[in-house]
Amino acid sequence: MAAGTLLVYDYILTFPKEVDLVWRAKWTIGKSLFLLLRYGAWVDVVIFTYGHVVQETSPVSCHWAMYGALCSAPLMYLLGCLVLALRTWAIWNRTSVCGALLAIAWIANAGLTLYITAEVGRLSVTTSPPYPGGTSFDPPGCGPIVTSEGMAKLFVWQTGLAIYELVIFILTIARGIRYLTKPAPLLMVLYRDAFWGNTCIFVLAVVGGLLARADAPSYFWPYLIGFSCYFMIPCKIILNLREVTSDIDGWDLTTVPVPTTGRTTSSESSNWDVSLSQA
Repeated sequence: MAAGTLLVYDYILTFPKEVDLVWRAKWTIGKSLFLLLRYGAWVDVVIFTYGHVVQETSPVSCHWAMYGALCSAPLMYLLGCLVLALRTWAIWNRTSVCGALLAIAWIANAGLTLYITAEVGRLSVTTSPPYPGGTSFDPPGCGPIVTSEGMAKLFVWQTGLAIYELVIFILTIARGIRYLTKPAPLLMVLYRDAFWGNTCIFVLAVVGGLLARADAPSYFWPYLIGFSCYFMIPCKIILNLREVTSDIDGWDLTTVPVPTTGRTTSSESSNWDVSLSQA
């Protein structure tokens, strides 16, 4: 419920900007990606809310709710990872070396995520309260009980996630050092979002990994909050970049490569190919 509350709060805060920068813009791949990530998250919110709040759930509906979440959540997570990777690629002026490194990292992360999701689904059971080891504050619906073997699999995934985020963070910082003395609006947005977004997700991944290693029931707190961050942060990146690039040259952009001069002009912007959509 805490993760769902974060999503609702973020949606309320950013909805006016979304209307101005996305809804009224022409249809592009970037716009489609934003809307899919933005509203696909609510599928998981509905599923989790149903599973944990509805007073009477049959074993069949509880079973399908869990597997619905297992199918939807990883896809939305990987979509969020894709936006963060494209953002990093744009920072590096879409160089082939950086693109290849990010592609390998994303594919490896995707493969690990899908494998661990399948394994956790196989090693989990659905049950209704009172949950084993639960308290009187357990929600009235149903939920998954992950076995110790399943938690060991989640530890592997959390470790892979932390490594992936560390790679993204290092690439971002390595590129950003050269621009510290030559700030520009676009650069400030790129690196501000990169620093806070990656730091938040990396810390949650490390905390989740430690709790999974300890087989702690509280593991799902950082897990679900981290998942909500993968819905919110990429959408914020797209909105902020559209806002800044629209101020620069009036284009409808999602991400743009960073200029080597450290200064963004309309003539330079018009010569760049965008990463997620065309102007």
